[in-house]
Amino acid sequence: MDIPSVRFLLPCLILYLFYWSLWLNPYVDEGADADAENHLSSAKAQRLLARGRQLMQEQRYEDALKPTLELYKAYPENSIYIDQLARIYNKLERWKDEAAMWEQYLVYAPIPSDGCPQIGLAYRRMEQEDQAYKAFERCLALEENSDNLMFMGHALERKGKYKEADDLYGKALKRSPGYPDVIIGKARCETRLGKAAVAKERVLKLLETRADNADALLAAGMACIRTGDYKAAREYLLRGKRVRPQDKDFRVMLARTARQSVLVR
Repeated sequence: MDIPSVRFLLPCLILYLFYWSLWLNPYVDEGADADAENHLSSAKAQRLLARGRQLMQEQRYEDALKPTLELYKAYPENSIYIDQLARIYNKLERWKDEAAMWEQYLVYAPIPSDGCPQIGLAYRRMEQEDQAYKAFERCLALEENSDNLMFMGHALERKGKYKEADDLYGKALKRSPGYPDVIIGKARCETRLGKAAVAKERVLKLLETRADNADALLAAGMACIRTGDYKAAREYLLRGKRVRPQDKDFRVMLARTARQSVLVR
């Protein structure tokens, strides 16, 4: 059946849809820059990201800052841009800015723990030990993995909480038995907790495969002093001083072995 009204309305509907698509909702070229102050087209954002990464590979960190900042200002909640900006600030030794970016990362990243331990280390570089401690504590709460256990253990150790630190190092060793920094940290704590013989055995085993590890040599020297083996302690400490001559801990411990050797005689 032929209905006149339908024959009239159908062309009108087609004309309206054409008008709406052409004038009321025009096509926007995503390759062109948007008019908004900070908004970027998808194509431009990709170009800036690629440019920033290329400059970072070339170690031109100051130059990499500009495109990365432009991305961050346009999309301040994008964890990819936050991460890149934090790493640039790290290379530029702008620790305060780096820490601020990692704080943002922990808020917006889909996996916040990927900002660990960098956030705590940034605070430590600023010598803000309380902030570093809290950051490592937050990281451990986000994810109890070997790295976060190790850094929290080290933070506790720096505060003189050797038993708590030793417990965390023990947890980390169960997850990663061959983790050198954990083995060394646990040996240091065991030495301070009156278990120097155990600590000595632990760290000497590590030195069999990592003979020039300065931290292990220092821990071995500490353990040997506590067990009264001053000759061995001096050998480990002298080797460590050759590996890391700027470390004053070796000079202090060597002076201690000299005093103890005189007292023993």
